[in-house]
Amino acid sequence: MTLSKFIDSIDNLVREWDPQFGEHGTVPRKHLEKIYDDLREQAVHGLAEAVRQRDEALKQLHKHIVDCD
Repeated sequence: MTLSKFIDSIDNLVREWDPQFGEHGTVPRKHLEKIYDDLREQAVHGLAEAVRQRDEALKQLHKHIVDCD
């Protein structure tokens, strides 16, 4: 999801919850950018950790297979 789609989605949700909120684009964009960046950073960190764990498991498996021969 791009930043623009994320902000549009949040803006639409806010207007859905409170139609009197105002015009399109009144949700504080800078705050949403910060939330988006934080979520993206967490996702990247989570993915990197999963890859690290996978690589470690593959090393252990390889060592086990080599040692069995």
